[in-house]
Amino acid sequence: MKTGDLVAGIVYGSLSMFFMAFGIVMIKKPIFGHEPVLENQPLLWVTWFRLLAGTVAMVLVSLVFPKPGRFYTFFRPSAVWKYMVPASILGTYLSMLVWLLGWKLIDSAGVAAVLNQLTLIFVMIFAAVFLRERIDLRKIVAVFIALAGGIITVLG
Repeated sequence: MKTGDLVAGIVYGSLSMFFMAFGIVMIKKPIFGHEPVLENQPLLWVTWFRLLAGTVAMVLVSLVFPKPGRFYTFFRPSAVWKYMVPASILGTYLSMLVWLLGWKLIDSAGVAAVLNQLTLIFVMIFAAVFLRERIDLRKIVAVFIALAGGIITVLG
């Protein structure tokens, strides 16, 4: 991996987390003079709208890159669709629905943020089971630290 790629990945990942956090605060709390959307609108509608906005943004960004047509080659029917379509529904819509439900039902944004980040534990477990990634002592310690943080946050 090139250092430039690592730095770019860190910058893009950090920006995505910033914008996600900003978006959640915007729909959770009444800022900028509007009602708290997450509290006053149907959860299915809020989830659908977030996914629609993300899709529109991805299409617009893809048009900026050279050869924008290469981004749309995956829309050609292929054998992987029988896995890709259900995975995209389960992995995107249902997960965002449950994620937003957590934000909606938990009053404290700090507690909701910590509990929602515990999904990293599932990512590590699934990576080991399905992708055959190696679990070493460092990863096990990280999982226990994450669990401890979640417990301390909820009980504190």
